[in-house]
Amino acid sequence: MSSRLFQEVREKRGWAYSVYSFVSSFMDSGLLGVYAGTGDRTLGRVLQVISREMTKLAEKAIRPKELRSAKDQLKGNLLLSLESTDSRMSRLAKNEIFFHRFISTEEIIEGIENVSAEQIRSLAQEIFRPDSLSLTVLGPVTEKSIPPTLLTT
Repeated sequence: MSSRLFQEVREKRGWAYSVYSFVSSFMDSGLLGVYAGTGDRTLGRVLQVISREMTKLAEKAIRPKELRSAKDQLKGNLLLSLESTDSRMSRLAKNEIFFHRFISTEEIIEGIENVSAEQIRSLAQEIFRPDSLSLTVLGPVTEKSIPPTLLTT
């Protein structure tokens, strides 16, 4: 609820009931996705805000206060996940599959703390390239609802 997307799309404008980003990681590939539950009339504006937020991440480093908040939230979510047996077992399995070793909570927290605003900007530049983005829209939507700058042939 404190994310840029949530604040910009839902709280400021009321254009979506739900909006969030997510990551799915695999051994040889991955996906960074953004979901927004919105309607045909607001779809174009929501897509423009999402695109603008991606561009902002790639063009300038996030502010220290925002970076601190994101790190604290990520660490808090990690610690809360330790209360769930299912989550703990899933994390152990992923550590073994991806890294072939146990990664302690302390090591993860240290890794989170070592992330810099410049590293985030650099990764955003790599990920948010127009040639690597895809758009999927579900529902009764017309092509007119999607900004032309987001459509490619």
